[in-house]
Amino acid sequence: MSKEFLAYSGLDHTPDFPEGYPFSHGMPGRAVGRELAEGEILDFGNVVLQVLHTPGHTPGHISLYEPKEGILFSGDIDLSPFGPFYGNTSSSLEEFSKSIRRLIDLNPKVLVTSHSPIISDNIPERLKEYAEIIDFRATKILQALRVPRSKQELMEMKIIYDHYPEPQSLYRYFEEVMIGKHLRHLMGLGEVKLIPNQKYKAYA
Repeated sequence: MSKEFLAYSGLDHTPDFPEGYPFSHGMPGRAVGRELAEGEILDFGNVVLQVLHTPGHTPGHISLYEPKEGILFSGDIDLSPFGPFYGNTSSSLEEFSKSIRRLIDLNPKVLVTSHSPIISDNIPERLKEYAEIIDFRATKILQALRVPRSKQELMEMKIIYDHYPEPQSLYRYFEEVMIGKHLRHLMGLGEVKLIPNQKYKAYA
C-alpha cells in the first residue's frame, strides 16, 4: 500500500491498525506523470474535457466536464445513499460543500460518478439532496449536544454510520474523523463550545 494513501487517510499514524490494514493484499502506488490544473483542457480529438478542481473528499480531487454534451465525470462526488465521505484526515467538509454547489451551478445533463450508475435526470436536485446530508449530520450533532457529550459519546450514537460494517475498527475511525470535522466546523460557527472534561455543548 502506498505511503501517500496512508498519509491522506490518516492511517499512517493510527497504532490500532496493523501494516497493510485494511487492504491485506496491498494497494500499489503509481507514479504521477504530471498534475492537472484547474481549468485545464484535455483534448483527445473527438472528446475534450475540462478539469474542475473539486476538493473535499481529498484536497486534489477533480471532476472532468465535457461541455459539448454536458457530461460531467464527478468522481467521488458520487450521490451514494450514504452521502459525502470526508473521513480521511485530509478531507474537508467545507470544501466538499463548496464543490457540490459548484457542480449544481454547472447543471450537467449527464453525471458519471465513481460509485453509482450513470445519472441523467434531476441532477441538480439530486446533488442538493446529497449536499443536504452534510447539514443533516450537523443537525443531529447539534440535537445530541443539547446536553454535554464527549466525542466518544457522540460516536456511540452512530450519527454518521447507522452501523459499523467489518472491519468495525476502520469504520469507527472514519466516524470519529467525520464527527471531529463537524465539531470543529460548528465551533467555528459559534454553535458549539468545548466545556470542561473534554465535552461539547450546543449554545442553543
